[in-house]
Amino acid sequence: MKKNKYSYSTIYYPTPKAKDGGFYISPKSIKWFVLLLVVGCLVYFFYFSSFFNLNNIIFEGEKNDQLIAEASKLKGRNLLFISSDYEEKELLKKMPNFKSLTFYKGLPDSVKITGELRKKSLVWLSEGKYYSVDDKGMLYEEINNFTNDGTFLIIEDKKNVPAQIGRRIISNDFIDFVKTIRDNFSLVTGQKITGMSIEESTYHIYVSTDANWKAIFTLDRSASDQLEDLKLILTKARDSVKEYVDLRIEGRAYYK
Repeated sequence: MKKNKYSYSTIYYPTPKAKDGGFYISPKSIKWFVLLLVVGCLVYFFYFSSFFNLNNIIFEGEKNDQLIAEASKLKGRNLLFISSDYEEKELLKKMPNFKSLTFYKGLPDSVKITGELRKKSLVWLSEGKYYSVDDKGMLYEEINNFTNDGTFLIIEDKKNVPAQIGRRIISNDFIDFVKTIRDNFSLVTGQKITGMSIEESTYHIYVSTDANWKAIFTLDRSASDQLEDLKLILTKARDSVKEYVDLRIEGRAYYK
């Protein structure tokens, strides 16, 4: 019997290619890297580059040498880190002679400062030193080499309480009161004012005259009413007034 011969085909498979020794970066990782790079560049640009450094300071309104010097200290700082409100308050603390300072930032590198100086309403005298006081009663600067030319009303503090610059020492009512006295005293009495002072408190005002007597007023009553009372006393007893006329009690006047 004839045997069948079978032939077997050999099956060959390709040998797997060896992998490279490198590393694989996913697209997601690339996106995060790019994002962080962009954010880092932006942070550097806005916060660390010189693009936003303050270079230009513009002044509007009123200014003085001190304001220019103090504002110049801000130059070179990053404008994004400068707080307008904070700088306004700090400048006003250092310079109480300014009534207001407004701080405007202009990107990328400019600031505009608008200032308004306080206006002198009267002069305060304490411990032999003269100070400017504005219409709100704020004592805001010492006056060096003061010369009394009669332009401003002078109030002397007989108690010589140390003056504090930047502090409100008298009220608006006080200022209005003493100005009313000043403007009308000579018309009512025929005497000139040689000085005004406070002794016990700012509620009592002592007015010295060229006749060497004083009139004592109180803020508790209107200045006009007290001037009318003074006029009545002088009409009846001017020759008897040698030292003072006290008008502080309503309906009565004491004189000596």
